[in-house]
Amino acid sequence: MVDLRTLVPDIAQDIRYFGRDNFVGAPVDGYDAPRCWLKREAAEALARVERSLREKHQRLRVFDCYRPARAVAHFMRWAADPADVKTKATHYPDLDKPQLLGGYIAPVSGHSRGATLDLTLLQCDGRDAACTPLDMGTAFDYFGTRANTDSPEATDVQRANRRQLHAAMAAQGFHNYPMEWWHYTFKPEPTPGLLYDVPVTALEEPMSQAEIERLMQPYDGDAPGASLLVRNGPQAGAALTLEAGVTRLGRHPDSEISLDDITVSRRHADIEHTAAGWEVRDAGSLNGTYVNNQRIDRAQLRHGDELQVGKFRLVFFTKSDG
Repeated sequence: MVDLRTLVPDIAQDIRYFGRDNFVGAPVDGYDAPRCWLKREAAEALARVERSLREKHQRLRVFDCYRPARAVAHFMRWAADPADVKTKATHYPDLDKPQLLGGYIAPVSGHSRGATLDLTLLQCDGRDAACTPLDMGTAFDYFGTRANTDSPEATDVQRANRRQLHAAMAAQGFHNYPMEWWHYTFKPEPTPGLLYDVPVTALEEPMSQAEIERLMQPYDGDAPGASLLVRNGPQAGAALTLEAGVTRLGRHPDSEISLDDITVSRRHADIEHTAAGWEVRDAGSLNGTYVNNQRIDRAQLRHGDELQVGKFRLVFFTKSDG
């Protein structure tokens, strides 16, 4: 199994089962990091898909890849709980929960063999900067006939967008599951008879809380003092002071906090001190901004919150709270 970003470092990812934005409504067992792991043959084929799409100013966004068997068991426990229907309106509005078993949720998933993944297609501008998802007619993990790849309930435009994704994936050996426009399996599968249950983790382990406290540096300024402590990567241990106004985080060298890695957008996120406190806002980044493992558009930061920008994990500290 390989991490897809070792082959495509800037692949767009929104790993839904790592957070709460999924049909279970909670982080799923086995997802200890928002990573896409695949068998090497499948990962290399997907890298070829991505290269071919970029010639047309298009890209992929991945929702799920290898899925540990313990995650599938979590799905089954959720499906067996009739009282938990908090995601029904979003994910299965036209079905009763027991109807999800079989076609949508099963005791064994092909994802656990490491050659199946869920994804969508992005259209970028001429500079490959602003990339937005094409309209596929439903969100990821919508359980219903409208999500069927060739569903007559989808519009002509939506079916055409699904066909674009299908053509790109099929050209490199991926086969679609007809009930779900986002679901593809690389064939022949490298290990068709083997299920894995290794948790998905990050390549780099974060520092311990004791190490964070030891490395935290003092800071000064007119605004209530605040800084970000880098937990991983080449800058691990660095305390990055936040400005009194707006602090820009990104790959661009003019950013107040420059994070030099291809997983970080040139203008990734902004942090601003307001009357209500410190607020972080995503700046239209490709890979998203996360606070405490939740993807956000904007959020208030509290002492000890973990901010994720690309591959960087940063802990927010304030002088008034610390």
